[in-house]
Amino acid sequence: MSGNLLKAVPAAVTGDVRTDDSLLWSLLENGAEIEADLWWRIYHLAKQALATDSIVSRRHAGPMIVNEDGTVIGRKDNDDETDVSFLSSRLSEREKTERQKESARS
Repeated sequence: MSGNLLKAVPAAVTGDVRTDDSLLWSLLENGAEIEADLWWRIYHLAKQALATDSIVSRRHAGPMIVNEDGTVIGRKDNDDETDVSFLSSRLSEREKTERQKESARS
């Protein structure tokens, strides 16, 4: 076999991310440098993997109760301060805003 191979081995978990995953902790604390071109290529590829925003996708995501016409009628769990305005906003307005943000970044 050629290429890079990783071997997973069992490890004790302490519950402290600093101890359990020092690399992850270092990345969280210090960040990592990445070339802008590579970052945007990864971003656009990852974005393609997302489900298209639609009434159907909204009805199948999270605890919100959404009718077929897209109206939000409630939550299955109402124990936090979730902002539901995103669910009831117009798709075309958000798509326009998203395109403007992407254009400004590139």
